Amino acid sequence: WAGNDSRHIICLAKNRPNSDESKQSSSVYISSDGGDSYKRSNVFTLDNQEAVISSFYISSASSQISFFVDTTNQYLFVSQNYGKSLISVNLKFKPQLLMLHPNESSKLLAFDNFNNKLWISQDTGQTWKYLTNNVIQFAWGSSLLDHPNTLFVLKTFTANHSSLISSSDFLASSSTLLNDVDKFILKGDYLFAVRKSQVFGSKNHHKKVQLWISVKRKSFELALLPDLEGKYPQDFQVIDVDKKFIMISTIYHDSSAVLMICSPNQLHFTISLKDALFSWPNADNYNIIHKSVQSFTDIYKIAGLEGIYIANYYRNRTKNESASVITFDNGVNWQPLPLPFDKDENQIRCKKNHDCSLHLTQRLNQHAASIKYPPILSKLSSLGLIVSSGVVNSSYQGTPKLFISSDAGVSWRQALNGDYLFEIGAFGAIIMAVKHFSKAGGTNQAIYSLDYGYSWKVIEFMDNNQTLKIYNLLTEPGGRSAVFTLFGALSNSAKHDWIIVKINMTSIFKPKCSESDYQTWSLQSLSETKCNLGKKMTFLRPSANFSCLNTKNLEKPVKVVICPCSRADYHCDIGYTNDEFGHCIKSNEQNEFLSNQNLETCSLNQTVYKTQGYRKIFGNHCQGGQASSYEPLLVPCINQDSTTVTSTEKQAHGNTKMDDGLSAYPIVIILIIGVTVIGIYFFRNQRNLLCFKKNYFNSRSAGNRYSVNASFGKPCSTFYN
Repeated sequence: WAGNDSRHIICLAKNRPNSDESKQSSSVYISSDGGDSYKRSNVFTLDNQEAVISSFYISSASSQISFFVDTTNQYLFVSQNYGKSLISVNLKFKPQLLMLHPNESSKLLAFDNFNNKLWISQDTGQTWKYLTNNVIQFAWGSSLLDHPNTLFVLKTFTANHSSLISSSDFLASSSTLLNDVDKFILKGDYLFAVRKSQVFGSKNHHKKVQLWISVKRKSFELALLPDLEGKYPQDFQVIDVDKKFIMISTIYHDSSAVLMICSPNQLHFTISLKDALFSWPNADNYNIIHKSVQSFTDIYKIAGLEGIYIANYYRNRTKNESASVITFDNGVNWQPLPLPFDKDENQIRCKKNHDCSLHLTQRLNQHAASIKYPPILSKLSSLGLIVSSGVVNSSYQGTPKLFISSDAGVSWRQALNGDYLFEIGAFGAIIMAVKHFSKAGGTNQAIYSLDYGYSWKVIEFMDNNQTLKIYNLLTEPGGRSAVFTLFGALSNSAKHDWIIVKINMTSIFKPKCSESDYQTWSLQSLSETKCNLGKKMTFLRPSANFSCLNTKNLEKPVKVVICPCSRADYHCDIGYTNDEFGHCIKSNEQNEFLSNQNLETCSLNQTVYKTQGYRKIFGNHCQGGQASSYEPLLVPCINQDSTTVTSTEKQAHGNTKMDDGLSAYPIVIILIIGVTVIGIYFFRNQRNLLCFKKNYFNSRSAGNRYSVNASFGKPCSTFYN
């Protein structure tokens, strides 16, 4: 689709990527009437031959503008009228990848990965200028944070030296942000960099993989990870970010992945979920995970709703048993998906194993399984509606069936038996499904539901007893349309010719809606309070058997009620852990010191906030209630009256078993030992002394102890080499 609400559709048919390059061919089909008809474009021609289109791009700034890439013949075709007419441009390089400017259609980058060179065009692809070579990675900046022309480029300067640089004048000048970077990730307000640095004091020059984070383009800070004994990070994946929390997946050397979360105000990560399923290009353990060209972790965010994710993890790695879990609080707490119900409202249970739950298909199943079961589906236009393939068992084993939740994962029901492709349309008023060719072979029927999967109706789309092998089912991006498109081929034909079928369900809906066509639903988590992140939200959605074409915005709640705070709204602070009664008690003095760092750095006659061992869950909105039992206490500085702090701490924690405070003697001893070790190290490595002063002694806060300021120019590369 050229864009939301556009009637222009572009389809590219080509050979498989691994086929003989000399036999490569392609065809471009364009529809201008919303898919009612398609016409093969005959304008992609070169001298005495047809172009081989490998990919195409549609500008997000102007949906009329599209770019078609012929890497084989080094050509670019540019259209400014939905592909009706083209301008061909003969290039001096092989354009393997284009990156269009998000807001200006005239600007785009091209990457020649055969020579690792980066090029730019500022006139919609008609002329090109060479920018730089030895490029590893590149990206446009954010329109909200950066200059409109900002580029981030990661490139190598020597065999063992790479730098992340930024430029606002297309590399006429640039600033070095961080050295020795393996890759960077630009997401929201954050810039992440993965780098390898020498372990402090290491004699074998062991390189440690680290994650550095810049928040709103401020100085990079080293992310502090929980110490998992015997495990060494190999890579990082950024799962999700917002203004209040960060979720990452840390890939370890033993082919395991751990989901971790933190606040952007204090980049100290805590464990969210161990042994998550993942894919990583450098993986070498084929029994545990699947090696692919893509890097991802099997976790899915429910569209449009805060804090809700579904993840797959290894319940038992030795037996290769995986399971699905859900969180309603940004990964602080996970729980198995509840057992679903059948059409008669009977709960479905395992026949032999009582320890069972619902497990859903995610991305890894598409890559690893011989049968490509579709992943979880939810849409912003149909809040709370989730459709997925899955099984009910003690782990993900068995033949998947189709399951639906209409309350954001709180409850589930089995809707269909068998292997189906599925889509959501008309703001959730209609669910379309069709049998996948892998199990069903050919079919001439699709089925649809107007009541969230409780009942289904059949629609035939082929005549004369012909059947299609269906490979995909799509609808217009956004899920607002009631028009669906099937992609398939004749099942009884020896020749593979693509057939596209359009199913337009618009006629079953009346043009205008009344209030009776809608119903309200409330988002309620599985907690006792029925609050989700400290609030109760009520939404409007199409009622069952919805009969009209919706024009309302259903993406925002119609009612929000803030909940009083309770223990469920808090988790243990850094350096604390749950005891058997659910109280947060100290677990590590060093980490507890990080939570109370202000107590050590404030001046006399000042008051500061001291943790009670609890932190409000990221993004939680609760107010009042029992907040005073968990929120930090305002106390005098330790340096002024440590006795006052100790007594306040005792009162705050009541009868929980906690130490009375940090003893000064262990701290002094630790400082003496630390200074001695540092002195010996820098006596042997004098060239690093200036860098260490800048990055450690000039900053007193825990976060800034590991910061690198871009204004330093070349930030202490000798220290990390």
